[in-house]
Amino acid sequence: MRQRWFLISVVFVSTLLLNSECIFAQDSAIVKGKVTNKRDEPVLGATVRILAQDSTGLLLAYAFSNKDGLYEVNFARAKGQQVCIQISSLGYQTINYMASKNQPISSIDFQLLDAANDLPTVLVKSAIPIIRKGDTTNYNVQSFAKGNEQTIANLLQRLPGLQVSDNGRLSFNGKEISRVLIEGDDLFENNYETLINNTGTSGLSKISVIENYKDTTNLSSRFSGSGETVLNLGYTSGKKRTYGDVSAFSGLPLSTYELKSSSVSFSKSIKLVTNLNRNTNGTLSKHISNTSQDLSNIQKFEQSALYSGPPVQFTESSPRNIANNRLFYNNSALYSGNIKMRFSPKFSVKSIVKIIDDAFSQTQRREINYLTNQSVIAFQEKNLLRKKDKSLSIENELDWKPSSKIQSKLSFDISNIRNHGLQMNEINGKSTNQHNSFTNESYFISSHTSFLTGINHSLSLHLQANKKSFDNPFFTNNLLVDDFFTQPIARYKSLQQDFLGKHQTQSADMQFNLKKGAFSHTIAASYILHTLDAQNGLQLFNTDSINPVASHQDFALKNIYRQRNYGIRYALGYQVSRSLQASFTSSLEVLNISASGLQDRKQIFSPGINFQQKINTKSLWIGSLQMNPIYPRLLNLSSNYFLTTANSVSKGTSLLNITNRFIINTSYLFFDPIQSGIIGQLSLNYSNNPLTYLQNVNFSGNLIVNEHVVSNEANRFTTVTARVEKKFYKSNSWIILTSNFTDGKVYGLAKSIINKNDVRFFKQDLQIKYEVSNYLNIRSGLTYQQQVQENKQGGLGKFTNADIIGKLQLEANYCKSIYFDFSLESISNKTERLKPVNILFADIQLRFINKHQLSYFLGCKNIFNQKDLRFSSASAIQTNILAFNLFERYFSAGLAVKF
Repeated sequence: MRQRWFLISVVFVSTLLLNSECIFAQDSAIVKGKVTNKRDEPVLGATVRILAQDSTGLLLAYAFSNKDGLYEVNFARAKGQQVCIQISSLGYQTINYMASKNQPISSIDFQLLDAANDLPTVLVKSAIPIIRKGDTTNYNVQSFAKGNEQTIANLLQRLPGLQVSDNGRLSFNGKEISRVLIEGDDLFENNYETLINNTGTSGLSKISVIENYKDTTNLSSRFSGSGETVLNLGYTSGKKRTYGDVSAFSGLPLSTYELKSSSVSFSKSIKLVTNLNRNTNGTLSKHISNTSQDLSNIQKFEQSALYSGPPVQFTESSPRNIANNRLFYNNSALYSGNIKMRFSPKFSVKSIVKIIDDAFSQTQRREINYLTNQSVIAFQEKNLLRKKDKSLSIENELDWKPSSKIQSKLSFDISNIRNHGLQMNEINGKSTNQHNSFTNESYFISSHTSFLTGINHSLSLHLQANKKSFDNPFFTNNLLVDDFFTQPIARYKSLQQDFLGKHQTQSADMQFNLKKGAFSHTIAASYILHTLDAQNGLQLFNTDSINPVASHQDFALKNIYRQRNYGIRYALGYQVSRSLQASFTSSLEVLNISASGLQDRKQIFSPGINFQQKINTKSLWIGSLQMNPIYPRLLNLSSNYFLTTANSVSKGTSLLNITNRFIINTSYLFFDPIQSGIIGQLSLNYSNNPLTYLQNVNFSGNLIVNEHVVSNEANRFTTVTARVEKKFYKSNSWIILTSNFTDGKVYGLAKSIINKNDVRFFKQDLQIKYEVSNYLNIRSGLTYQQQVQENKQGGLGKFTNADIIGKLQLEANYCKSIYFDFSLESISNKTERLKPVNILFADIQLRFINKHQLSYFLGCKNIFNQKDLRFSSASAIQTNILAFNLFERYFSAGLAVKF
């Protein structure tokens, strides 16, 4: 252990020494002088800009001349950097003065010439598309918008350096964007997908990405360490401060339609965002609002306290890189409202309301190979899945600042989630039906008070309480596999499960922040109490017509689980120089858990090291080393892991099977879209943790419950990611190359049988964005991805699956009023032991815009060759091949209005 820490320290110190030259490679420069006209009169208010390399380069600094025509600009100039000094003023011709790489610039006077008299009355000057100053990158919306964007996500996909995932999560040059602000205010918190995927672009004027952002309105975060990366939306100012988008279409068949509405309103004291989306075109509301797996905006207690699904879930897998509206037949609705009211500088209220209603069906086929030490258990399954999901969440926050040194926040949240499902299966030619329902009600209250105890230090106190109750009736007939109850398969044909749980959580934590010189300190102490009153009633019974008397056997688990956490955390931040900062974190946690007289206690120490090296104005190097434990918190007992963990408790085994996990990550980021036309990212991640810790293996309808605990001790995962965006010389065209490679060695433990697996995944993605002119844009892409699983002991041996996906998008417009959008997607899938599948998709839409306010559109969606779509997933324990029946083609006609 000592040798490991010694090597890590040597690597860290060597990193600092290797980059010490880069720290001083950038000098502070001052340019000053006088601006006059041809009559030697001083020019008041002339703008003096310092631009990188040329007049359209990145803005490094700016200043204005005073009444005597004098100006002075301070900026950071990299060694050998060529800059341009631009002087402009109303009524005068603009001057662009190019300074060579080695030319010292300190004092320069400029004489402006009068503007020509024969200039037209209106002079349109294009704005600089991207301006980067310090940690803020500003995108001018006018430079990137084409006029046919339907959501903010469509616009963000055009911005260099920004990546938008399928569900609406954002990242900037490899760094995750944690929040999206609206003119500086956070109305959505971490769940900003609802905003990105639904809100239109009406009124948007500027989009800013702020790195190392700190919310100075919160006293508790004023002295925290490195800030987060956020995105801020800026809207056009003026008397009109309400912007919105409304669209509707109906299709053939007539059962296909969509109605969308979004608005953003501003007043002196109120900011309001509303969204409505009702459709039957396969776009599920819970997907476009990122609530398919959790309601993290409700369960704010900690990250692991997420929305809990039923102990036995239906499969809801989606093929890779395929839009949801190609898979589901649905009737979906989303209603959301986010409002912040500022009654005074000292008091404000924020409220979030979200209603989701999803009813959908999906037909699919599955071929499952379950790997054991001796053989391969194979299943062939056909099923029809029908589900109806409803949820209501309300979140309220009161922010009160009685003085400049005290701030108090009070939160009260409520949520209600209901799921109902029916799955009709045919497994190996035999019929199996499942009925499932799930209800979850949650209440959450939180109080957070911060005190500014001095100029450089603060104290905060946080109290939270959570109550949650849930029930899950589950029924399945024709039970084919019975590993859990160890009964003969032929004896029992059906299973009835009733699961009830009442979960309560109380916590308190206190945090002290201190900043002294280049050092910042954070000391926090916390106490958490979890209580779970769980009842799980199981019945196996016989419904065979040969035996009219139903025989059954009951299995009941009733217990009260308690877990207490005592923790203390210390974080040290050190600003080594203007360009290098480092931090060290450590936490000591004591866990006590009890159930049915079984008690366990563990002490956990988790250290971490982070550093961030700003090499110059364009490049950044970050790295981290984290060590965290992996153990089943009591909160997980209310999720899918309940049956596995509860069964372990009933057998008297320890709940706290703790494994140490370490993660080493280093990344190099480069951002210079204007000067060099290159945006780059290279990252390496090495860890010893698998993708899951506890896993309840469920084959819906056949393998009901099977214990499976992954042994983490010998697992190794290495992931390398590289991404480059390169702008073609003197053109509005980009090439994007992304590579991802993951190599893992997994030792899976199932029923005391060790399966050794090698898992490899490779993905190569090439995209080309070509702006032929203001009226024609082409975007094409080619993706190749391959996953390989090699089981060293199971009978399946090596398994390979590969996909080749080609995409072509064409956007054309005529006179900025007629738009033609065409997309083509070709998929070729080759799964081992199966025939290859080739599918071709095509979408067409014609849109006519009248005065940029009203637009009419015609389209045809999901044009393809009507084949089933097949893909597979290879994990450490199983191979799962899915074949989906795809959403059929439909025609649409509708209109949209911007206001």
